[in-house]
Amino acid sequence: KEKIIGKYSAHYIPKNSQLALAYFKDDAIDIKKEDQYIFAIPADWIITFPNSLRRGDTIYFYPVKIVDKNEQQNKSFNNLENIKITSQSDLLKSKVAYLKDSGNREVVNTPGEDRYDGSANIASIEIITNYEGVSYLQNLADNNWKFIILYKANIN
Repeated sequence: KEKIIGKYSAHYIPKNSQLALAYFKDDAIDIKKEDQYIFAIPADWIITFPNSLRRGDTIYFYPVKIVDKNEQQNKSFNNLENIKITSQSDLLKSKVAYLKDSGNREVVNTPGEDRYDGSANIASIEIITNYEGVSYLQNLADNNWKFIILYKANIN
């Protein structure tokens, strides 16, 4: 029990279930700065993201603009003439607060697996950011930019 005290549940644990250490995580999301908030990224802003994302990962929003929206094929990465990519200095760095599936349950690693098998498909990404970060993403989205999300694993 000493290994579990002070941790939080990574997902719902039914009453009278046998407990395993894999059901618990070290710390909950802690927003340390007064000007930080949790923000859910609208799904239509995102082109792609790794399904191996997990809570606590540091992510980067890579802005991409599809120049001609009239043709369906232009959404393909194979047609690079219609895609405009910004510089690395335009990346917004943030931390993942929550990943939710379509049923609003948190997506976590399945017991015994390390990122190889998630509990569900990611439907929603919530990040920790400030007002300037939200404004930056909103301004780009309003001007038809979308994002490729990259990440660095939270390695302890």
